[in-house]
Amino acid sequence: MTALPTEKFREALPWVLLLSFMFCVNYTDRALLGPLLVYIESDLGLSHSTAAGLLLYMSVGFTISTALSSFVAAKIAPVRIIAFSAFGCGLSLLAMSMAGDLVTLTTCVFGLGVMSGLYMTSAIATMGTLIQPQLWTKSLALHELAPPISLVITPLLAEAGVALYNACIASPELGSLLPGANALAESARFASAWRGAALLLGVASLAAGVFFLLLGKGGQIKTNPPSWAGVKEAVRSPLLWFFTWCFTLAVTGEFAPYNVLSLCLTYEWGLAPDDANKLLALTRLASPFAILAGGFLAPKLGISRTIKIFFILQGLTLVLMGMPVFEIALIGMFAQPLLPPFAFPTVFTIVTTKFDLKQQPLLFGIAIPLSSCIGLGLMPKLLGVFGDLWSFSAGFVVLGLIHVLGMPFCRMLEERKGNEKQF
Repeated sequence: MTALPTEKFREALPWVLLLSFMFCVNYTDRALLGPLLVYIESDLGLSHSTAAGLLLYMSVGFTISTALSSFVAAKIAPVRIIAFSAFGCGLSLLAMSMAGDLVTLTTCVFGLGVMSGLYMTSAIATMGTLIQPQLWTKSLALHELAPPISLVITPLLAEAGVALYNACIASPELGSLLPGANALAESARFASAWRGAALLLGVASLAAGVFFLLLGKGGQIKTNPPSWAGVKEAVRSPLLWFFTWCFTLAVTGEFAPYNVLSLCLTYEWGLAPDDANKLLALTRLASPFAILAGGFLAPKLGISRTIKIFFILQGLTLVLMGMPVFEIALIGMFAQPLLPPFAFPTVFTIVTTKFDLKQQPLLFGIAIPLSSCIGLGLMPKLLGVFGDLWSFSAGFVVLGLIHVLGMPFCRMLEERKGNEKQF
């Protein structure tokens, strides 16, 4: 018999933390590609735009999977989907570590996006079986700490995998067991060493899947699939598209600069790749505190004012990242990662306060895949194109100016109170 959700946060805390851990693993699997791009470029001889294009393929896989995940969760228990997602990500990373050409690597990256996209819908469904609605604010806050923490540890894990791979290659006994070892004997270790990071995280993801399958609680109730009949009505809501725009910019700010910053620091500012990834990790250290600050300050400032502050400051910090003086650009690099976590709690409240509860899953099912495709794929690809044709710095400036386009539409948050039309 399935246990009822608890009304005591203390009882649910271990299981919420376990879900947060799985989200951190899931996010780290996806985020690993960014710190490795500089190595992958050198290994496979790719241009900046082609390397950044790998992120687009991953985002397309993620978008398709996220859009279909509600239907999957209606057929398979969410707790099993979470474990399966971790297994799939692990296998995709292991396959990446053995990819010898761009086509194979692209296929693996696409598969990684598909597997990771299964997670979120099932995680929310699992959380609903663990806790009562009045505890969701605390639980979601803990759950959403996973991305900023992941963005701190991922560059360090990437460098640890690179160092471990090089160390193993130096040992004839261990080196013969690793993918690409024979080729490495005749080429620079720097280039192919990214495979060690993919190998390391792939094994960790498989272990996390086993761990969750054995110890995970809740998530035994299959969800109801979304209604296609409601989609036509949903897409007619201007507020849905404003939410999608805000969420897209928040995802873009969290993911796009992060994924190309190592390339920028290496090729435009002259840092060594390992130093670039260490600096990348440092710039994300304060991000977990930003999401807590956003949750505290947003109710005091109001939704519209908080969104406006996000647009202005996110645009300003991206412009600073594009300045030709390294000290000024460095200020932007440290300030910019604080803005997306600060904005995320408020962006989510656009849906939770303006729409009825039964409408919200469908709205998220429409907005999140679109936002992910643009923010996780198209925007990093755009920055890669700028890196090839002009500079990554110029791309940061353009990306900062794009944020200004959302300012006039903030009036929608003030003009209408309560729920949108029922559908």
